[in-house]
Amino acid sequence: MKRVVLVVAVVALAAAAPAFGLSSHGSRTGSAAGPAGSSQLADLGAQVRALQAQVKGLQAQVKTLQKQVKNDRLETAANYAGDACLTALTADALQSSWLVIDSIATTAQSKTYFNSQTPLDDRGACKAISVTRTLPTPGVVPTVSPFDSFLSWIVNG
Repeated sequence: MKRVVLVVAVVALAAAAPAFGLSSHGSRTGSAAGPAGSSQLADLGAQVRALQAQVKGLQAQVKTLQKQVKNDRLETAANYAGDACLTALTADALQSSWLVIDSIATTAQSKTYFNSQTPLDDRGACKAISVTRTLPTPGVVPTVSPFDSFLSWIVNG
């Protein structure tokens, strides 16, 4: 009975060997040996080359996007500087007008409406975009010339 079980087991193993990639001699068969293995290696090589090409293309896209982000950040910073400068220029014009009103009111009515004016601190925004401010000064007539410089900055960049 033991011989029969042993013979059945050996036959079963021999029949199952190809499924596990073994030859009748116990050596490995399969992917690297024979035409089927060569085909699989060629397919893998083609896939690797395709992925390498994709990676190269994606690297180029990343480089382009990094440049765009850098430009966008510079543009945003310039926009903030422009906004801050325009706010300061507007405040300067208003405050200069108020000083003129106070000057006239002092002469005509012996009183003031707005009192002394303190210019806004633009934190260097106008200087960063090469626009010169005309700060509110008693006795100096308000002017729009700083707005002209500002508009030149917008148009000419």
